[in-house]
Amino acid sequence: MVIILPTLDLTDRLCCGMLVVMRRDHPAIGWKEVLGLILLLITLSGCASFIGMETPRTLPQGEVNLLLAGVKAEDEDEGGNKFGFGVLKARIGSKMPLDLGARLDVPYLGVMVDAKYQVLQSDRHGLDLAFLGGTGIPSLFHFQAILGRQIGPLQIYASYRYLLTGSSKLDASLTIDDLEHSIQQGFAGIRLDLMKNLFCQGEGGFMWEQDIFIIGVGCGMAFSAI
Repeated sequence: MVIILPTLDLTDRLCCGMLVVMRRDHPAIGWKEVLGLILLLITLSGCASFIGMETPRTLPQGEVNLLLAGVKAEDEDEGGNKFGFGVLKARIGSKMPLDLGARLDVPYLGVMVDAKYQVLQSDRHGLDLAFLGGTGIPSLFHFQAILGRQIGPLQIYASYRYLLTGSSKLDASLTIDDLEHSIQQGFAGIRLDLMKNLFCQGEGGFMWEQDIFIIGVGCGMAFSAI
């Protein structure tokens, strides 16, 4: 497996992408590959993460997904101020239709854990519907409703997300002055399975009370933990 790291524009704090080239006959993921993803994440900087990057489909039992994403946000209230951040996400499937997730946000090392339950499946009902709930730091509680559809290797989805966060600040002056600050978001995104072990995901969103536009792009890998 070869990981090509892009040159980052540190003035914009934008992660542009990642190209992963892997052979189909070597599906196993080693610790060096995982370490490479973590090192790429650590090179990102910016602001605490407020993006979903979640589809409505849960994973089969024992399957693990790792997603590395770079995110760009623009604050309309601050004259178009732009900032960026990075997200590393992991999900593992339990007994269908439930899976468990964790995420790490940089540079403030925000941590979240959650559980996602899929209510409808597109192969049976025409649509996928899931509900997600979790907790972490600085997000004390977050809830997400995700609706989408699977079309071959492509997943198309939209979601609503509510966060009760430990701070109302989204920049370098991040504090916990406002202990009950709520954030509401809307997202639309796609996920494309490129190979057996590789997928890409893109998502755009908006925080309507804070007037912040968000766009995120990431690549990930899937493997079995059993």
